[in-house]
Amino acid sequence: MQGYSAPCGETVQPFRKWEEAWALPRGEDGTSCLHVAGGRLKRVVVASMSRTLDPLEPFDPLLRRRMEARARREFEVAESEAALLAARRRRLADVAWEAIQSGSRIRIRVGSRELAGTPLYARNDLMTLETGNGQVDVYLPNIDALSVVPESTLGRSVPKGVETFRARVSMLQLSRKRMEIVCRGGETRFSGEIEYVARDHLSLRTSLGPVLIALEAVAYLTHGANIR
Repeated sequence: MQGYSAPCGETVQPFRKWEEAWALPRGEDGTSCLHVAGGRLKRVVVASMSRTLDPLEPFDPLLRRRMEARARREFEVAESEAALLAARRRRLADVAWEAIQSGSRIRIRVGSRELAGTPLYARNDLMTLETGNGQVDVYLPNIDALSVVPESTLGRSVPKGVETFRARVSMLQLSRKRMEIVCRGGETRFSGEIEYVARDHLSLRTSLGPVLIALEAVAYLTHGANIR
């Protein structure tokens, strides 16, 4: 191999091996010094060796861009799969809980009936909504659909409360409030006061007398000043 003249007039000596150039002593400006055969010393500029090695430096720029694009795509796919896995593990109560945290509203459908309100509480099979007609306690397994409506309001913390829908109904029994109970499918409804809550049903005192309603048949019940 033969050397060639650098712009500064100094001789640039090519190297057969990467290690030969990299092992040279450095000058203050990042150049290297080399003892040239023939008994003469000449300063040799090794421009490509004067900076820190980049792991991707040996690759073609086009290949490098392709590798970076592929790495981004793989990261996006992995992120999407992780989000999908997390969504598959959620229950309706988890969706309602997230709506409370984000300040969103919730809309539910039971048969031809539709309710929309602000979620106040959610846990296991129970969700409580604040609607224009009062509070609604929802038995989540018996609704047909649930959707979250984003709002610009601030999120709220979830208060401590009961664990199940049955426990919530037992609490409402003590309030002696008038309730409207809508059953699964939305076609059947009753109005009255809860007399007691048994293991698998509740007794509702209506204008026609006591009615026993299976707890598993209830979709939601509404209680508030507007219930007649």
